[in-house]
Amino acid sequence: MFRVAADVAYLQAGARRIEVPWHGYVVIAWKASPVSELPARPTVAAIGEDGSRLTELGPRDHLDSLTWAAVEAAIEGN
Repeated sequence: MFRVAADVAYLQAGARRIEVPWHGYVVIAWKASPVSELPARPTVAAIGEDGSRLTELGPRDHLDSLTWAAVEAAIEGN
């Protein structure tokens, strides 16, 4: 389950494009190989109304790319 900001129009999960409803909650289900110990989710990208990629969450990431950039900037003192 994802809760996204108001400026996110779609989530791109692998090849699927999912429209974000007005309330901002999106549930995405995917099928994983039965042989994998820890099933990897597809890369999930937040897409703006203009089609721009706002941020993304990789298959094994816990934080999205925009949040990682903010953490790195805070650590570096920017």
